[in-house]
Amino acid sequence: MNKISKPIRFGYWALTGLALLLFISGMLLPGLNAQTTGVPTLTWNQTQIPNWGEITFGSLPPISQGGKLFLSPDLLQQSEYDPYREWQVGTPIAQVLTLGDFRQSLRIQEKNLGEIAQRSNLNLQEVTLAQFGAIRLQTLKSLVSAVPDLAKFPLSQIPPVYDLLVSELKSGNENLNLGLAQGYSAQLVSYAPFDVNGQVGFDPEQPFGEFLLNSPHLDSLSLSSLPLENYNIQDIPNLALTTLGNLNNWEAVTIADVPGLSSVPLNELSPNGIQAAGPMIATVDIALGPQEKNRRNTVSGSDVEGFNVPCESECAHIELAGNPAVHGKQWISGKYQQVRGGHGPLATVNGGMEPTGRFLFGETGEWPFKVVLWDVSEKDGTAELTLFFRVCMAELGCTPYFMGPVPLMTVNERDSVLLGQLLPALSVSSGVGSGSLSAAGEFSAPTNEMLANPSVQSWLPTPTKSCDRTYQGVALDALGTAFAQVLQSSSAIDSQSCRSGECVERVGPYRMPANHPTLQQAIAAHGGGADLGNPEAGLSTAVFDSAFLETVMGLIERSASQIDPVTVRPFTGDRLIERVAQLYFAGAAIPIDSLAVDSFGNTVADHSTRVAAGYRSAYQQMNCRS
Repeated sequence: MNKISKPIRFGYWALTGLALLLFISGMLLPGLNAQTTGVPTLTWNQTQIPNWGEITFGSLPPISQGGKLFLSPDLLQQSEYDPYREWQVGTPIAQVLTLGDFRQSLRIQEKNLGEIAQRSNLNLQEVTLAQFGAIRLQTLKSLVSAVPDLAKFPLSQIPPVYDLLVSELKSGNENLNLGLAQGYSAQLVSYAPFDVNGQVGFDPEQPFGEFLLNSPHLDSLSLSSLPLENYNIQDIPNLALTTLGNLNNWEAVTIADVPGLSSVPLNELSPNGIQAAGPMIATVDIALGPQEKNRRNTVSGSDVEGFNVPCESECAHIELAGNPAVHGKQWISGKYQQVRGGHGPLATVNGGMEPTGRFLFGETGEWPFKVVLWDVSEKDGTAELTLFFRVCMAELGCTPYFMGPVPLMTVNERDSVLLGQLLPALSVSSGVGSGSLSAAGEFSAPTNEMLANPSVQSWLPTPTKSCDRTYQGVALDALGTAFAQVLQSSSAIDSQSCRSGECVERVGPYRMPANHPTLQQAIAAHGGGADLGNPEAGLSTAVFDSAFLETVMGLIERSASQIDPVTVRPFTGDRLIERVAQLYFAGAAIPIDSLAVDSFGNTVADHSTRVAAGYRSAYQQMNCRS
């Protein structure tokens, strides 16, 4: 046997070792650049997510599967309008979705055309009434009721209304009974805006509201009979200032039928922006096809069945790694698995079923869409993320999320992927904030049942201070120490928490209101009832720690999903601690870095910087390492 020289042998093993190192590195390090279908993305916590500040309804890819929505006869009898719609492969989603579909989430009905035009750089002088789908659904009565001060304008200054009356009279409709004004003959004009020189059988200078008051039988005349392309938006005074939700049948107007709406970034449509539902991130370990069966350790499902719905057959999925909380769990493809969804009477639509998936963006119960894993390629190691939408109607609830899929982005094996909030959220009143700093709001916090879950136990603080007990990168023991130090200062916070004229004592090391759910339960259990005169009596430090933990974990999640205006990125580091403190002191609705002042003259920002400094100090004293 020929011997290999030492230099060659060394080079062989060096190259082999380098190749092995690169292979292992590729397995362990999550990729940052998920492929997209043209949807803009940004890097968030080293993970590519959709950039809702640039994505619009018009820029979303078209729907990739045909379908239709229809209500059963009994549901139609209960509804104010028929939401029927049908779509084909390639139909733009803006032509399918209506304003009513987002009545609970984006709440587009609270905006007006002027706001929308400003955000989409649209010149309303160039927009015809025919392009505004809501106008075809208006009568004279609904128009004068919806448009601010329109009742005060003379008929001559509202060309579409003036011409509608003229055209109906000219048609020989004897039932109109316009009540001819004295001195006016029946000389007519036709579709001539502002041409009021002729006599038209009524006084053109009479205010619109007064005219309808004298002729209530004309209330039901519809603008749909006019050639609306002959008029622009400004031909109806103040129409651009009209709140969309005040217009008749606004729910039935499609996104595409509101001028400029398809061009407004989704992040600007939502009152609170399209924010990540939670900061949980994992790595795509492997993509597996539909031949997989009996997968029970899942993170997918619905808000009806929960997000651990097992899959029996055709279980295409991505398996997760990189995060101990979800290591080995599967996100199942909704292309093959359906789960129960929807709420109220509309939950029966589509057989009550929707694709399995997750809610990654929005707020609990008000998700504008569902993120669904769709095509999974085991060969290519890729998986497609898509969006599914639903219909919501007043008094009838919401359908399952079955309108889709709309392609969003593609993730590869070893990419990091957003999971949002691993545990379901429970909305509870923060109960924190007082005086002028008090602000109504809710936050998502873990329930006692969640806190008892073994997978969460590592997050909980114990009497021994430890750097290992962290939540979303925040050392909980150091944070608790910082809050306790600041809150025990005599000028840090009022001794009572007052809301709507009702005040309760602040108790314990974290100065929490005594009516906090966890404290109330402990107080009630101690001595047979709550003693608000001495609410701290007999309560252990562990009780206060538990109550503080319930509050602060929810605030960390909320803060980490918000954008820091200083860095234009999600809150991290000291800024994350500051934002948590702001929410803790002043409630969930407090603006970022607010200068609102409490009864001691301290601003919200003052409190937050003190907490951040205390956190850094406690972190160093505990010898923690970043």
